[in-house]
Amino acid sequence: MTCPTAPHIVFVMTDQFRADFTAGEGFGLDTMPFLDSLAAGGMRFRRACGTTGTSSTSTWTGRRSCTTSRRTRWSCTTAGTTRACATSGRI
Repeated sequence: MTCPTAPHIVFVMTDQFRADFTAGEGFGLDTMPFLDSLAAGGMRFRRACGTTGTSSTSTWTGRRSCTTSRRTRWSCTTAGTTRACATSGRI
């Protein structure tokens, strides 16, 4: 019996830029060509909403932000989204 080959996954986590300033999102200048080419050949999440400090902690630990020691002004809702996302209409 042989083991199946695991998929190659590259997770790119960026901070401090606006996605709508990329050509892939319709911005007039090609400001981030590598990021656009990476997104074109992969998966793009257009309705993502997160706060950097707590979402980074959750990404690396796999735990919801309300269960970590990171401070946040948003509480987790029963649906598993933050109140910020739920009230912004982005989910």
